[in-house]
Amino acid sequence: MNGQVTFNFPDCLAQGDTVNLIFGGTATYLEDYHTNGVTQFVVADTAFVIDIIPILDNITEGTETIIISCSYLCDGACDSVSI
Repeated sequence: MNGQVTFNFPDCLAQGDTVNLIFGGTATYLEDYHTNGVTQFVVADTAFVIDIIPILDNITEGTETIIISCSYLCDGACDSVSI
């Protein structure tokens, strides 16, 4: 089942700012899931949505996590999402 993550931008980010995504957790990016190549985005609205698409590898695994962090700083804060 695919999932989605929505990033809501703080007011201190300006239109045109680039936000880089960093993937971590126990699930491995491009082995257990992918995001259709989305690894960064440019601020153009108040929010941005990325798709999380699992990769079927026929390996029995327990529950895994995906942690997506943004590499921008805004008033000293960094946004982080744990799925």
